[in-house]
Amino acid sequence: MSGQPVSLGVDLGTTSAKAVACAVDGRVVAEASERYGVTSPRPGYVEQDANAVYLAATRATARAIHDATLRGGEVAVIGFSSAMHGLVPMDEQGEPIGPFLTWMDRRAAAIAQAWHDDGTAARLYARTGAPMHPMLPLCKLRWLATEMPDTFTRARRFVSLKELLVFRWTGRWCIDHGIASATGLFDLQARRWDEEALALAGVDASRLSGGAVDDAS
Repeated sequence: MSGQPVSLGVDLGTTSAKAVACAVDGRVVAEASERYGVTSPRPGYVEQDANAVYLAATRATARAIHDATLRGGEVAVIGFSSAMHGLVPMDEQGEPIGPFLTWMDRRAAAIAQAWHDDGTAARLYARTGAPMHPMLPLCKLRWLATEMPDTFTRARRFVSLKELLVFRWTGRWCIDHGIASATGLFDLQARRWDEEALALAGVDASRLSGGAVDDAS
């Protein structure tokens, strides 16, 4: 298979990062994984160290590329997948200034319930397609603004782990429609960040990733 192109898939799961290289006929050429954990400092809080996840993904990817190269493959394309609904605040330099709040985190439960009760949830669902739930980044942003105002104000950007990984590998803050649609902030029909959701979260679009979302608007 000398010099044959391979496709590399990188997945950021809840407890591990996985990388797999496949030939054009679908055969697995190389694969690697790195585990990481979650912490729960209080009931309902489920967090991760964003840098630890990034390093695990980088190591798994490097091993898969190395092994694929030894088998005569050459990486032609890289695709990414990731667990949805997570959020981490980032500073101007692209460094986390707080823990990554995973999809399992429920600290924003009261916020989600209040929006169900006053009709906000149904109104947003009609545009975003995201059922109101504490795991939504929309709810997490409102919680951060209320409960951790210093961190919220200091953060230049709020992103998922997939966005963080892509930024560090490419220098671009971009997001795909799949991850965007899981935030509760994305208007599916207009293909842009929803103005009402942004106002509820207390952010403007400049504090979220652009890229694919902006290109499609």
